[in-house]
Amino acid sequence: MIFKFFFVLFFSISALSQETLPLPKYLQQWHVYETQHMDLNVDTRRILTGPNQQNPFYAPDNHNVFEIKGYWLSDKEALSFRSPGAATIEGLFQRTVNGQKQILLPIHPEGEGLYDKLNLEAKETRNFLSSPTSSSRTLISILPNTPPLMTKVSLNKEIYGLNRSLDSREVSRSIGTSTLLELSTHELPKDFVFFPEVFGVLPKNQEHGGAIVRLFPQQMLNGTRNYISMFALYGEPKDGSEPLLLKRLHRSSLTAEEYLIKHIIRPFALLYLELAIEHGILVQGGR
Repeated sequence: MIFKFFFVLFFSISALSQETLPLPKYLQQWHVYETQHMDLNVDTRRILTGPNQQNPFYAPDNHNVFEIKGYWLSDKEALSFRSPGAATIEGLFQRTVNGQKQILLPIHPEGEGLYDKLNLEAKETRNFLSSPTSSSRTLISILPNTPPLMTKVSLNKEIYGLNRSLDSREVSRSIGTSTLLELSTHELPKDFVFFPEVFGVLPKNQEHGGAIVRLFPQQMLNGTRNYISMFALYGEPKDGSEPLLLKRLHRSSLTAEEYLIKHIIRPFALLYLELAIEHGILVQGGR
């Protein structure tokens, strides 16, 4: 059986500091790479159509911090999906009150119009301090005395003509894929590291408006290794300085071709082939 997954290419990279959310040092660095090293020199009109309805305050490259609310819904109002990794966040997104199971639905400030039937004003809430990653709907979120995590939430806005709300298939498929990978970790190559998606929630009788909880790899939380998206490696930083890839090329004794083959192309190709041939996993570039 062959499984196909979307895959964002990440590489280990050295330190960079910038103030942002109250995060561990290496996650601060990763957040800067995600939002300040995007390639902004592309004429998006050539590849994207339709309006961008998003408030610029919530755009990734503005690097803003804001609160999102999580609303406690009864299990009669919401469906939940869990992978084995959800045990590490036990109690954060599910609870029992007076014998009634409740599920926490994180909602972006630009997503609230999706939930008019839920009477949110009457619900108890738990707030998350958050900031976008390279995607407006995927946020780094923190709660007191809890390791940082990512919340992938639904937006009630079109961005360049694309609907940015999570539907039931995306929520359930994400948790299912993560479950497969989590249970297969001991069989997969040691260099294959992924961000597990351990919890999903969706209002019942609603096709859109879901949310997903994604965890950081332990290597990032304990500072033993950091990762950078491929687009951030070659993208021009917001401050106009050289892309990180060029800086690394200038410090190397290798030619550009030699460097790219040794450090990027060959490792990725070997890992791709091992995943495909030995494990039936096909990865695809994505963002």
